[in-house]
Amino acid sequence: MRLARFATSGLDRVGYETAEELVEVGLSWLEVLEAVTGRPEPRLPETGARWPLAAARLLPPLDPHSRGLFCIGMNYADHSDETGSSLGPKSTHPPFFLKPASAMVGPNDDIDLRSAASSQFDWEAELAVVIGKGGRRIDPDDVAGHIAGYTIVNDVTARDLQREHAQWLIGKSVDRSSPMGPWITTADEVPYPPQLEVSLAVNAYQKQNGNTGQMIHSIADMISMVSQTITLHPGDVFATGTPSGVGFTRQPPEYLGPGDKMTTEIQGLGVLSNVIR
Repeated sequence: MRLARFATSGLDRVGYETAEELVEVGLSWLEVLEAVTGRPEPRLPETGARWPLAAARLLPPLDPHSRGLFCIGMNYADHSDETGSSLGPKSTHPPFFLKPASAMVGPNDDIDLRSAASSQFDWEAELAVVIGKGGRRIDPDDVAGHIAGYTIVNDVTARDLQREHAQWLIGKSVDRSSPMGPWITTADEVPYPPQLEVSLAVNAYQKQNGNTGQMIHSIADMISMVSQTITLHPGDVFATGTPSGVGFTRQPPEYLGPGDKMTTEIQGLGVLSNVIR
């Protein structure tokens, strides 16, 4: 099942996608996530309303009141190697940071990256894991039972701001800079742990190509690690890191500019298509 937040007739709605239609359900976003977690082929109460997919605007599949995304840095060996020491030393204890919900836009939205904020906006294609069942001190062997599903995040980063501050929050959190979506594919449709191809292109030129099986810290380990000190809630999202191919490590460095089109794709989960304005 592909769960979606979407807007039609000026109203935000919750539903699922099927056969190029969006079917509205009579539950809140968090109630939907809880309802599908741990259930093969889940069924949701429909309101009877349906819209063509092309007639709706897909919203980021994230609760608008969310505390944001838990993000892990340097979680692919090839990306860690390409950055060298420019973003800090390698460690067996990975860096985590929160990316606020205000940084996220929908899967087809234009992105307004004003040069006054930064001149070095960069791309990072990532698998995101969505929590449907909360908990604390979750054992790694139990993590799968807490996952509602998976989606795509492009963790767009202002590299100059990231380097200027000791913490990454500022460089990772520019308002409406980072695409997410197009929906959440429920966990029953994705073999666990996911072994999915991740790719990103700018203006049809491929920049990143990796596989989620290359992660240094597994989904089970990173979710368990955070839950040892932070109670997780339904709707929490984990962005799991990016493979090599980011712009700032290229020679010469490459950054996003007006008119650039980013296409972010993960096998079986969909595509984000966003133009820089």
